[in-house]
Amino acid sequence: IGGWLLASFLLLFVTPGGESHDIYDYLYRGRLMALDGYSPLAVAPREGPRGAWYAYVAWKKNVDTYGPVWEYASAGTSLAVKAWLQLTGNWSSALPSCPQNPASCTQLTAYVTGYRLLAILLCGLCAWIMRQLLRERYPGWVLPALVFWLWNPLALFATAVGAHNDLIMLALWLLCFWALQRRHWVAGLLLLLLAGHVKLTGLLPAPMVGLWLVRQIGWRRALARSAAAAALALPLSWLLYWPLGGWATLPRMLV
Repeated sequence: IGGWLLASFLLLFVTPGGESHDIYDYLYRGRLMALDGYSPLAVAPREGPRGAWYAYVAWKKNVDTYGPVWEYASAGTSLAVKAWLQLTGNWSSALPSCPQNPASCTQLTAYVTGYRLLAILLCGLCAWIMRQLLRERYPGWVLPALVFWLWNPLALFATAVGAHNDLIMLALWLLCFWALQRRHWVAGLLLLLLAGHVKLTGLLPAPMVGLWLVRQIGWRRALARSAAAAALALPLSWLLYWPLGGWATLPRMLV
């Protein structure tokens, strides 16, 4: 854990260059929602206010293709960074984009760091869930699993440099497996469906989970539990999408 934290800290000083530029889309759209009141699922960056760091956005013509779980986490991160900047006396809403103004570069650095810290925190959460999954049945695999996960160079770069939002999806996957391991069938399926509300690839384990569920409790009970999870997931999905423009925003992701 110490080696992971040290490596993550050192990588915070690395510019997100060739690894991924998604982080700039994250922070711009997070500000778009948290500070300007626009839904990233309904308004493309070029349709909204041309705020700071607009030039850094890669997908200016498209609405965000992520789900509401990520959008709320992103907006929360944006608000937290704003609160920190205000607390330290570095906040201003009327600055040109970095590098035209040093104060704008300070704010950009703070936003990039905020999203990276969120990803690092989620990486640690995933490690803790892995430990919970393994310690009862395979205690000898706990340490190797933590080493393979926390010291994986790809995981380190994806969190401390790129701040990829996949980490929320992965945490929900692992919580799904944890719930299913303890025979909380409906809760596990709901967590899997929530992972799909981070990004659609969150539903990739669904066939595997379905087959495993059938092997554990049979076809009839598996279908009944799946129907119960769907009955709970539909109104929950509606509630998650409603403040962002509702399900009517979904077709825009394909445009």
